[in-house]
Amino acid sequence: FQAALSEFLYMFYIPVEKSSAVMQEKVEELIEKGDIHDNFKDYYNMWIKILEGHYMTLLKSPEYTQVMNKTVEALVQYRKAKDEVMYDVLEKLPIPTNKDMDELYKDFYLLKKKVRELSKKLEERI
Repeated sequence: FQAALSEFLYMFYIPVEKSSAVMQEKVEELIEKGDIHDNFKDYYNMWIKILEGHYMTLLKSPEYTQVMNKTVEALVQYRKAKDEVMYDVLEKLPIPTNKDMDELYKDFYLLKKKVRELSKKLEERI
């Protein structure tokens, strides 16, 4: 799971890296032209616009879909294995497992239902 997650996170880092490189080039061009100014919010907005474009390209790519699918599948396998280990550990302890509790809830529900039915029958006889 960690390998798949690392690949996914790296894929999300690539647009930041690309945007930073593009922004650096744009700032260098502005410096060469002498068109640099002190309003850093404009530079930030320019960087965000470039970053959004790179992320949109990434999110529409088949590579992103494949990596996302791989990550989700790895997460499902990890959680399933973790749950199985936890179940095995809890099974050895003197506490009920989820399966045991589900069976008890079902039995309790059926008993309540039966008591209601018998109460109705008893009231009808009286």
